[in-house]
Amino acid sequence: MNLFETYTRSQRENLASWLFAILVALMCIMFGSAWVGFLRAYLPTLQMLSQTVNKELSWPVRFLLATHSWLLPLFFYCAAVITIVKEGLIRDSRKNRIWNTVAFVVVAIVVGLAELALYLQSAHLAKVSQH
Repeated sequence: MNLFETYTRSQRENLASWLFAILVALMCIMFGSAWVGFLRAYLPTLQMLSQTVNKELSWPVRFLLATHSWLLPLFFYCAAVITIVKEGLIRDSRKNRIWNTVAFVVVAIVVGLAELALYLQSAHLAKVSQH
């Protein structure tokens, strides 16, 4: 039995929208948990390496170092909560899907920017330590 066969078209769209919202919320929570754990392990090592080669960390990495334990989890978990809450507030399933997609893309961009900042800093420190 197909889950979507027993519902009308509007009910199917609503159910699909809720399922997509739950998926986006879970992805936000997984990104948040994984990145906070990764940053807790990686940032002290990066900071120690920069002190070893007497180079200052870039401002994005210093920002991550200062805020990784509270700002990133707050951002990711709030994105998950907002994704679920807005599902009950907005009745148009098309708008809900658009907002779910926007939330997912914003979370992915934040993760990408954090990864880019760490990669660039690591590459710079590797280059400096080789000379």
